[in-house]
Amino acid sequence: MKCSSHLTALVVAFVLVGCTTNPNGTLTTPSIPASLVNDAQADARALCGVIPTAESIAALFATGAPELALADSIANIVCGAVPKALRRNSRRAMLVRVPQPIVIHGVTVTFQGAS
Repeated sequence: MKCSSHLTALVVAFVLVGCTTNPNGTLTTPSIPASLVNDAQADARALCGVIPTAESIAALFATGAPELALADSIANIVCGAVPKALRRNSRRAMLVRVPQPIVIHGVTVTFQGAS
């Protein structure tokens, strides 16, 4: 448990160090690594059968919340917010293809396949 806490703190520190101020005096952040988005989508799909959009994952990461700094933690939080009846392991999961958008840390999370 201590190791994962230290790892999370380290990742957050690197993210914060990567922030810079542009000439206008506003804070800018580096781009979100594609591997984070891909891993978060794969983790969510494996965990509960949903695939959040890349834009949603990037917006969650950009909140700067420490619990949203790693792909597996993003997937866990997203899957925890998806109604239980819509998760893959549910009997009703075959009837409902894509969950409605959900809000996590003020970010509206949408899912691939949603119209």
